[in-house]
Amino acid sequence: MSYSIEKIARRVNRQTRSSRHEMEDRLGEIRHDMAALADAVQAYGADALDHASDFASQVSRQGGKALARAGREARRAGSAVQRDPVPAIVAIGVVALVASLLAARR
Repeated sequence: MSYSIEKIARRVNRQTRSSRHEMEDRLGEIRHDMAALADAVQAYGADALDHASDFASQVSRQGGKALARAGREARRAGSAVQRDPVPAIVAIGVVALVASLLAARR
């Protein structure tokens, strides 16, 4: 009986060593996969940051141009009102009339 117990113990020991090596190999593969995944996420994040930065630069340039143009148009409109205020007064009166008519319908 002692012989069969020793034989069983050796078999269990071999299987345990084999399972441990398999587990170590699998953990090595998982570590490698995780490192590759981390590199991919980092590259994606850097790429997304570059795109966002480019987009912000474009918006800033275009916004600056639009703001400058709006300023020029506002100055032109202001000059036109100073030269001849009657059209502006009429436009304000029409808007007020339409607003009061719409309010009265409700």
